Amino acid sequence: MSDKTHPYYERHIFFCLNERKNGEACCALQGAQAAFDHCKSRVKDLGLAGAGKVRVNKAGCLDRCAGGPVAVVYPEGTWYSFVDNSDIDEIVDSHLKNGQVVQRLGSLRLTGLATTVACVLCIGQYLLLRPVGAVLDVAPQVLWLSLLNATACTFAPVILVMLAIDRLGAAVADRDDGAVVEPIEVQRHGRHAARRVRARC
Repeated sequence: MSDKTHPYYERHIFFCLNERKNGEACCALQGAQAAFDHCKSRVKDLGLAGAGKVRVNKAGCLDRCAGGPVAVVYPEGTWYSFVDNSDIDEIVDSHLKNGQVVQRLGSLRLTGLATTVACVLCIGQYLLLRPVGAVLDVAPQVLWLSLLNATACTFAPVILVMLAIDRLGAAVADRDDGAVVEPIEVQRHGRHAARRVRARC
């Protein structure tokens, strides 16, 4: 590489391959290893692998099991939820190769999956605790209020958080020390430096 100020890899994708020993839902049980292998092979076949290009890596738990299987692309910090090899091909061809985020596999899909899981669990709990016929005895006003509550208190906050993470990048969104990383155009030992600025309350 001719310019040391550039990162070693242009893009870095991490696949969560975590396997939970207690049998709980995890990416390893949802085809994450096969997706990782396919992505690595696809990147190599397209000549995208290597210094200054793309690196495909395994990762431990990324703590996003509800939306699994998941992968995250840096430096953008874009999260993806995928189903099959066609999704992986689209991520490689669009994002890793051309820098275009695949919107349909990002925030909206993760939000949809998380909301669906929450709904299924709520319905399952209701059916376990009450007879099916009891739902017919619920007043229509209660049903409408429940729908409003689910939209305003579950769906909307989740999708707004996911969109914010996509906009800010996972590295910034994950900070919890009250500081903001502000990049500055200063070259130090061949790398861009960064300074931390304390947030004022």
